[in-house]
Amino acid sequence: MAKLDPLIRVRKHTVEEKQKFLAILLAKEEELLKKKADALSKIETEASIAEEHPQDFGLQKSFSQFKDSMTKQIARFDDELEKLALRIEVAQEAMRAAFADLKKVEIVDRNRKEAQAKEQAKKENDVLDEIGLQMHRREQDKKDK
Repeated sequence: MAKLDPLIRVRKHTVEEKQKFLAILLAKEEELLKKKADALSKIETEASIAEEHPQDFGLQKSFSQFKDSMTKQIARFDDELEKLALRIEVAQEAMRAAFADLKKVEIVDRNRKEAQAKEQAKKENDVLDEIGLQMHRREQDKKDK
């Protein structure tokens, strides 16, 4: 039987690589969420300033343009987040599959090792039984003489 240790190492490496890739995607998602939250916060700040000066038409026009620009930017963030969510889902599924493959190989390896240990123990017991039987026969032979 071939040893499975090299295969286990390869599968572990595969799982680690998939985890790293997923971590990168999750970091990107977190960054986009922060940018979106910052944009929303800027809109709120600018809106409160515009409310304080309702008679300043230049400020009102600037705020309207700023709000439109930020709304478009937030929409882009939402689109990117939606695409990223799909990529994260695929990456999570790939990681789960790689982890399941790793576990299958580890279980097979453990079962093989347990079977080998049982077989070795049986061989040792057979040898010890044979030695005991031989010793018993010798004792019987000594008594019979």
